[in-house]
Amino acid sequence: MLHLPIFLFDIDGVLIQSHGYRKAFFKTVASYFDQFGLSWLTLDETVYHDFIHSPFTAEWDMAPLTIAAFLDWYATINPRILPYPALKNINNLPEVENGSSFSAELMKLIRLMAEVFGNQVRPVEAIYQDCVDRGRASFFPTLSQDAILGEILHDSLNPQTSQIFQRLETFLLGSSQFETTFEIAPEVYTKSALETEDVLLLSPRWRERIKTGINKEFYASVITARPNVPDQTQEKRVFSAMPEAESALKILGWDQGVIPVIGAGSINVFEARRNIPFNITLKPAALHALTGIFRAVGMDEEDAFDEADHVISQQSLSDLAILKLKSLFQVECPLEIFVFEDSVSGIVSSIEAVKYLNSAEIPATLFKAGIQTSEPKSDRLKAIGAEVFPDINQALTYVFKQKINPY
Repeated sequence: MLHLPIFLFDIDGVLIQSHGYRKAFFKTVASYFDQFGLSWLTLDETVYHDFIHSPFTAEWDMAPLTIAAFLDWYATINPRILPYPALKNINNLPEVENGSSFSAELMKLIRLMAEVFGNQVRPVEAIYQDCVDRGRASFFPTLSQDAILGEILHDSLNPQTSQIFQRLETFLLGSSQFETTFEIAPEVYTKSALETEDVLLLSPRWRERIKTGINKEFYASVITARPNVPDQTQEKRVFSAMPEAESALKILGWDQGVIPVIGAGSINVFEARRNIPFNITLKPAALHALTGIFRAVGMDEEDAFDEADHVISQQSLSDLAILKLKSLFQVECPLEIFVFEDSVSGIVSSIEAVKYLNSAEIPATLFKAGIQTSEPKSDRLKAIGAEVFPDINQALTYVFKQKINPY
């Protein structure tokens, strides 16, 4: 190996076993049941499982859909409650019989909504518009004519106006970080579920090795679908510009700029700059991994995005990138890129990124390290040529012994 390899790491399922998102979702729902005067009511664990295995995998979609579904279900049983007051003023609801049946009804609803709205980039907004258009024929028939539906589902990702989003993010980030991030006083005071519930998968030895080896033994960046705080200037703030990826880096001991991150926040700011659809360049799109590669070798975030976009659109490198790469690598030797992922999306992004580099006459190879989290996901990883390892520690041991230092 004549130059330093480039590592691309995912976070969830690779470096971190995430339990914080689930915890924050259930705490958000429970806080509303408590506010409604129905603290005895609990949501079945299977509901979260069904959400995760549906197109509605983001907790910021799960939470408003759950609260809207509950209020619709409740008003069907007790129609005299309509119209509802503003969400913050709903409290002391009369108890109803068979409250435990709500979870079962919600699971049915998740499956039905997934069939219709599974391909939507903003599914909650699409469901709301469907309710406006179809009224009592929609998925929330009883609530469809009530102003509360718009308060819950319309613009549900707006941290300035969505009470449910604010409450969820308070549980995720913790009260102090929520207030710092959004400049909004939190409703509740709590620690960060991401920092208290997430479990480290990367061993102490490898955490230290990565921390001390970056830019000496290898280049590295994180490519993740988690929201993060972008380095780019935000002309208009995007909702995903919040430090959820940074929370993971903090418990890894990689905060304070140890490793660059390209997360959903960075992706969405780039998309806003280019006026292109939300999340269209998130992995599995090639631009995500390409930007991670350029960021790993030292480009600042905005230049890395612009260069990745240039490579994809022009099939060539800019003069800036050529100078940067020539200063780091012997151009006649292929770049050696290693991606560590538990899902197909990041592998596909990296495969496509390497294709674009080769098309731009930058020879590059890719080693695909899949991390096993379930048999179905492992099968999908193997199907696209990944070598699957039981965990990230064994993957790194193999890569260093067999690929980087084989002799």
